Amino acid sequence: MRAWTGKDSKTGPPLMLIHCKRYKHVVGIETVKAFWSDVHFEGAEKGLIATTSSVSRDSKKLCEVRKWPMSFAEPPKSRNRRAQCGGMRQLLVTTNTSKETQH
Repeated sequence: MRAWTGKDSKTGPPLMLIHCKRYKHVVGIETVKAFWSDVHFEGAEKGLIATTSSVSRDSKKLCEVRKWPMSFAEPPKSRNRRAQCGGMRQLLVTTNTSKETQH
């Protein structure tokens, strides 16, 4: 998903790329590296990986060390699956407010 600041800005690079992963396992370094190459290729200012699982510590550390402007949306640590999905939905709504998006 690509996000711009407004309708008039869709001719340039997106502000953010958003990558959604519906995983039962942890999102690993390979996925993060591949997504970063997409963010860089598109000329986006930053990337966001939203997952129903979690992102590995090593993946987060890689982004920190390489100074990649990446964010991660993970569900809260809860055994209640419905609570996790509701939390993720709220996080994505909050992240995307006031941004024009295109799939």
